[in-house]
Amino acid sequence: MKKFADKDRLPHPFKVGDYVYVKLRPHRQISVAGQRLRKLSKRYYGPFKITRAMGPVAFELYLPPESKIHPVFHVSQLKPCTAATVQPLDLPPTAVDNHPIVQPLAILGWRHNEATDEHQVLVQWQGMLPEDTSWENIKDLRTIFPDLNLEDKVFVDAGRDV
Repeated sequence: MKKFADKDRLPHPFKVGDYVYVKLRPHRQISVAGQRLRKLSKRYYGPFKITRAMGPVAFELYLPPESKIHPVFHVSQLKPCTAATVQPLDLPPTAVDNHPIVQPLAILGWRHNEATDEHQVLVQWQGMLPEDTSWENIKDLRTIFPDLNLEDKVFVDAGRDV
């Protein structure tokens, strides 16, 4: 049976010095847990440099010193980085409660959700990519971030203020 299974297997493309992305699953990885929409959260983080091979299918990566995860990963959790120039991204920072620390950087827009009759704002998060902006309820933002000043962000819709 092993001979039939091995026919379809390919050797992994990783070697020491390569850059790879790491697959972190929010439902199992505490350091990336607590995100509101896990379905839409990032699947891969990095790229990170391979520092040494721990065995035939495990590699140690150079992670930032503040990361709270073990640096050895199985090849099934790695994805090769094919970019010509590598710009490493940090892992999401964690708080004491094991929830990511993200602060709103800018309010980019607003909308009125007709289904829930709530006003939402498009938030760009500090330390995240521009693609990671998300729509948040204004009430939730005021609860989570009481120091956030939304008063100077007056949005006008058909002659009325929100």
